[in-house]
Order: sequence, then structure tokens, then C-alpha cells
Amino acid sequence: MKRIVILVLLFPYLAIYSQAVYNRFLEDGKVWNYTSNNYFTGSHYNFKLFLEGDTVIHDVVYKKVYQDDLSNYQYALCEKDNAIYIYDQWCDKRPRLLYDFSLNIGDVIEGFQVSAIDTIEVGDYLYRRFQLGISTDYVKEITFWVEGIGGLFNLEVPYPRTGNTVSFVSCELNGNVIFNGSDFSAISKLGVQKTIVQKVQDPFFDLQGRRLSGKPAKGVYIENGRKRIK
Repeated sequence: MKRIVILVLLFPYLAIYSQAVYNRFLEDGKVWNYTSNNYFTGSHYNFKLFLEGDTVIHDVVYKKVYQDDLSNYQYALCEKDNAIYIYDQWCDKRPRLLYDFSLNIGDVIEGFQVSAIDTIEVGDYLYRRFQLGISTDYVKEITFWVEGIGGLFNLEVPYPRTGNTVSFVSCELNGNVIFNGSDFSAISKLGVQKTIVQKVQDPFFDLQGRRLSGKPAKGVYIENGRKRIK
């Protein structure tokens, strides 16, 4: 009988911690709220993004994302293997990776290295939190992703962007707020795995502005905004 009582008492905690396995990103009824503050023009407004309906792109089912109303279609998102892909019909010829929640400590994506992964508790949910950082001679930045929620900026902006004026406010599920902007800095619940952000090499570009895989052995290229000849 004592064992049964103990299991009954522990069940609420086991139910909460079981949610740490993986938080789905694309759920019907999910809404993201944002605020835009343009300090140069003085403009300020709030807006929301929400999922409504499906679409098939290259034989893959995507969720359609709208802003504020159903007539304002933005782009489509797909969730596969703990990663989120975006397809914007206005500028994408093919889907591109947006978030990847299968990354491990030390992995690098778009120049940002995963420097810490931990778990935070918000309400009745446990979320994995990813800290990503970049360090070069000219830039040192960090940002955060939360599994099932996204990042600090607009939904389709996973990394810091020069001139970005949009900030995350909250995320709702079926009309209930499940995550606020302040929750990105919640105290770690299950410990932290960390690594040092390694300095990455500044990117190289050709004269047409296309990013190169590395420093050219010869020819003309752009480095740190300056033309180089080798």
C-alpha cells in the first residue's frame, strides 16, 4: 500500500518531467505575439503570427503561417527530426533550415556555436533551452532558442540581425499563454551543459557578394568589407 501512495504522490512530477522529451513546435492553436519598435522612425506596433491550415510543397506537408488575419499569409513551416524548415514563396526556391533542436554542445550553425543546453520549467512544461554564440574579431553575440517556442526575435529570424526591431513577447496555445519573453532567462531546472564559444573565421565573399567556403588561394575577394587580392 505504501508503494501505491508514493507513486500517486510522484505522478504529477513524473507527468511534468516526461514533457522534457521533445516539445513540438508546430501545434494547431499555437500563436506567437511580437512587438516592433523602430527607434529610427519612432514607429511601434504589436502583431501576432499563427498557424492555420496545411499546404503541400514538394510532396511535404507544411503548416501555413498568417499574421493578424487569415488574409495575410506569410510563409509555411515544416517540422522534421526536431528541426524546423521554412518556405517563403516570395524569396525561397526551396525550403531552408530555420531552427534545429537536434544540435549538440559545440555544433555550429550559420556561424553560431551551441555554447550551452539546459532545461527550464515554465508553468507545467519543461523546455530545452539552447544558447548560441558567435565570436569574431568584429562581432561577439549570443542568442537563445527554446524548443517548441523559437527565439528572441521574429519567428523567421533565428539569429541576431542588424537593424532588427522585432522582439518576442509571448507564445500561446489554445488561448493560454505558455511562454513569455522573460522566460528566456528562467533559472535552469535540470542543470547546464556548457562549452566555450570558439572564435570563428570571418566569412569571405566574391565580388558578387556570394559567400565563399573558405579563403581563396588566389584571385580577388572580399574580407571584412575590404577587397583583397592574392
